[in-house]
Order: sequence, then structure tokens, then C-alpha cells
Amino acid sequence: MIRHRNLRVVTVLATTVLCVSVSLGTSPVAAADTTAPPTATMPRVVNVSASQVVLNWTPGQLTEPTRWRVFRNGVLAKTSVGSSYTDANLTPGAWYSYTVVSVDLAGNASAPTRTLTVQTRGPGVRPGGPRELVATDVDPGRVTLSFTVPDDDFDVSGYQVFDGSVLVARTWASSWTGLPATVAVRQLAPGSAHAFSVAAVRTTLSAPTNTVAVTTPASSDGSAPTSPSGLQVTEDRYGCAFADIRWQPATDDTDPTAELDYEVTVDGAPAATVRGQTQVDAVSVAVGSNTVSVRAVDASGNGSAVTSTQHVVDPSCTE
Repeated sequence: MIRHRNLRVVTVLATTVLCVSVSLGTSPVAAADTTAPPTATMPRVVNVSASQVVLNWTPGQLTEPTRWRVFRNGVLAKTSVGSSYTDANLTPGAWYSYTVVSVDLAGNASAPTRTLTVQTRGPGVRPGGPRELVATDVDPGRVTLSFTVPDDDFDVSGYQVFDGSVLVARTWASSWTGLPATVAVRQLAPGSAHAFSVAAVRTTLSAPTNTVAVTTPASSDGSAPTSPSGLQVTEDRYGCAFADIRWQPATDDTDPTAELDYEVTVDGAPAATVRGQTQVDAVSVAVGSNTVSVRAVDASGNGSAVTSTQHVVDPSCTE
């Protein structure tokens, strides 16, 4: 009997130990974090002086705590806990390049942002201008130019287009740095030769881009498009000091509707020019009666008759 009792006890203990062993063997193990955070977007140079460059960027859709490594000329300059960085104690007139890499707590790193290239200010330094000018569309009466916006365009108000030394077109500053911007040069003679360049408007003009030589093709098209019809002007949603302008498309015997330009004026002053569109929004208008006009212009420079209407802004408008 005593042997049987001892055997029973041993059996129970063995069973208990076995159960504990099985339970420990099936415990889940957390998987290692190997997912990189998103690459920061919209890196920008927001200020430049003789000794400092200020950068910021958009973090992206973050799901965990993230920091950002800022590289200057390929070397780590700072690990930032926020989405901006001021690089100080720089050399006046020197060129610097920057990229930003997102890093999570596990050390996973994103792909770098695009590279920002900037020159610090200083005596005799002429701020950088646009670059990589190309002609993307050449018609008998107009040329469309594309250029890359400078990375340090925080103080650029617009761009001027020159044909040789003659100013022939202007455009406002782009909202996106380091990306292509376009501008159309119109009212050119078919079969004419040109040498275009573009400069940024800062407190002074920047250095110009490369020069692009263009000869417009000859044209036998002497017929103007029909006039736009159905011109309507309404108050813009931003307030009575702005107007939305709509019209029906013109037609042309040579060019498709999508290739027609529309010149919009208010009281004779240029307000906008669009291609293939039949609306312009948020055009500034003055208190009182405004003459709003639209005409169509084809690729050879032939212009239609002008379509006009009156838009009255009440004297109570103070916006």
C-alpha cells in the first residue's frame, strides 16, 4: 500500500511539471518592428542668411514616434524631434545640400527626401535663380517654357521671361519649390527666332537660366476663332471683391478647342490667360461697374472678337 501511495504522488507531480512545460512553450513572441516610417514630404528652405539655412518639412502619416535625421552635404548634421531645423554657423556665399530621413524608435529609416540645394547670402552673392529651362510647346504664335523653381524661393515674388534682353512675359511664384513651373509667351510672329531666359524676382533679379533658342514654325492660318459666348460673372465664394467668370468655348477651323487660349481682362487690364478652360475664379474686381471681357486666341496668334459684360460691385463691399 505504501508503494502505491508513493507511485501515485510521483505520477501527479510529473503530470504537473509536464503541463507547466507545455504552457511555457506556447507563449507568443512579439515580432520585430522592421517597417520604416514614411518619407517626409514637401521639404522647403524657408529662410537663408549669410550664416544660416532654415528648413522645414511635412512629417507624413505617422503611426509611431519619429525623429528626422538632417544630412548636410551627405553628412549627418542633426537629429531633430520636430519637423524643422536651423543650420547655423555656415560660410557666407557657400553652397549646401540637404536631405531629410525619417527614423522610428526601432531604428528603421525611410528613404531620403529630395535634395535641397542652397547658397548662403553674403557680400557680392547673387541669389540663385530658376534652372533647366526648356521649351515644351512651340506653336506659330506662342511658346510654352518650363523651368525648375529654385529651392530657396521663399523670397521670390515671381519670374520674368526675357527674349534676349527684352522682357516679354511674367508669371507669379510657384507654390512648389524644386518642381517645374510653366509660362507661355504669346503674340509671337510665325517663323520668328527667339532666345529665351528666365530670372527670379527677389529684392533684385536673380541670375538668369540657360538660354533656349526657339524658332516658331511658319503658318498659313489667318482665320480667327469664333468669339466665346455665354459670358457670366458672379460673386466669388471668398467675397464681393472677387468674381468667378464663365463662358462657352470658342471654335476654330484649324486648332482643337483644347488648344485655344482665352485672354480675360477687367476694365482693359489683363486678369488671366488660360488654355482650353472656360472659367477663371477669384478675379479681383473693384467697387462699382467692371467691364469683364474674354477673347479666344489660336495657336497662330489669331484673336477673336471680344465678348464683354458688366459686373457691378455694390459700394457696401468692404472686403
